[in-house]
Amino acid sequence: MASEKEIPMAEVMKHTSEEDLWMVIGNENTGGPKVYDITDYSDDHPGGTEVLLDVAGQDADTFFEDIGHSLDARETLKKYLVSVIFFKFNLGTN
Repeated sequence: MASEKEIPMAEVMKHTSEEDLWMVIGNENTGGPKVYDITDYSDDHPGGTEVLLDVAGQDADTFFEDIGHSLDARETLKKYLVSVIFFKFNLGTN
């Protein structure tokens, strides 16, 4: 599902429901910010769907890193990659 297409934050911000849940995760130390569609994973998330909905449609990198996710969690996340290119300046509202 991943593409080289840049997705603006305004598009990510539209995906905030349990039926359509996107977020941005990544930083300079992890290969840069990337867009993930975790809709199909939300029911399986060990922390529950509610914690994902709290950061849906947002840059969730700090939240993701602060939790201290395992290597397995990081591998699972790769399955839900939407866009490998997401420039940091797009984390505003454009």
